[in-house]
Amino acid sequence: MKQLLYTLFAASLVLCLAGCQTPRTTGMETGATVVDQALAPFLVVNDNTMARYLVVRSANANVRQDGLLFAQLEIQSLAKRDYAFQYQFVWLDATGMELYPGKRAAQQNIIHGGEVLRLQAVSPDASAKTFIVRIRPDIRY
Repeated sequence: MKQLLYTLFAASLVLCLAGCQTPRTTGMETGATVVDQALAPFLVVNDNTMARYLVVRSANANVRQDGLLFAQLEIQSLAKRDYAFQYQFVWLDATGMELYPGKRAAQQNIIHGGEVLRLQAVSPDASAKTFIVRIRPDIRY
């Protein structure tokens, strides 16, 4: 009888833990295809399927007169369908440390099949020297 209770307890524990898994859009990072390998560090895609269909065409950044970094990432979809996604600019200082981690909300957008899309943002702080854009599918669509 005790053995049966232990077995049932272990099985219910496994089922509970399986139900608490995180969504498939978190926890994995993969690079998208890039036209030039120098562009590879600018985009992180949190979905393997989406990463196969996104191409980084260019990444640009300029320091504005007020000292803030203005960044633009141009991506292209190789897919025939539309993808709803969320993106977030991550700002890094001269040492590569993230500025204000976890303090910015993700933006929503849709990229249509074959479309070239430019994502733009301005850094919140003059100490930002470079950027990364994180993209994940918007599972609400």
